[in-house]
Amino acid sequence: QADITAMASTGTRSALEQAKAFSPQIVLLAPGIRTQKTQRMLVLLNKQLPQAKIVVLDFVLAREGAVVYEGAGIAGYLRRDASLVVFLHTIRSVANGAKLLPSSSQDSILKLIVEDAFREDRIQSIYKAIRLTNLEYQVAAILASGKSIQSAATLLHLTAPTIRAHLRNTIDKLTLYLQLESAFPT
Repeated sequence: QADITAMASTGTRSALEQAKAFSPQIVLLAPGIRTQKTQRMLVLLNKQLPQAKIVVLDFVLAREGAVVYEGAGIAGYLRRDASLVVFLHTIRSVANGAKLLPSSSQDSILKLIVEDAFREDRIQSIYKAIRLTNLEYQVAAILASGKSIQSAATLLHLTAPTIRAHLRNTIDKLTLYLQLESAFPT
């Protein structure tokens, strides 16, 4: 793309040194699994490159990651399997001042993860792979269909906190599955 110049680096020190020399408008951070290392990198980027807007590229936005990213003031979030069109749109939009993040409410973030992971084309293989309980599967299916946590609670004759607990269990299992899937592709 004529309007985008990119450089790549691995490792915290070399990445920061190259980024300082390059003086980027946007930093694309692909953190992998280590949340503490990611948090340190975000602090360093904010301190040493205050002009840069950070876009995080990750497999799944886990609860812990969402908290770290929101606290670090990132400007955008992309799933690693985002299409080229979505990728370029996000980079250009963030460069023009937009913030492209999931909603800051935990319910919305968790719902976003479930809706994305439990798409119709993936639901059966993920259900078998992460060994959801019947109730976790029902909660995930209801939320993936676009219904709210309160609607799921009403449909299943449970409380909203109980639905959130099942959702957190599902997210924990799903996060581990997706991280292992990415580390050991078949």
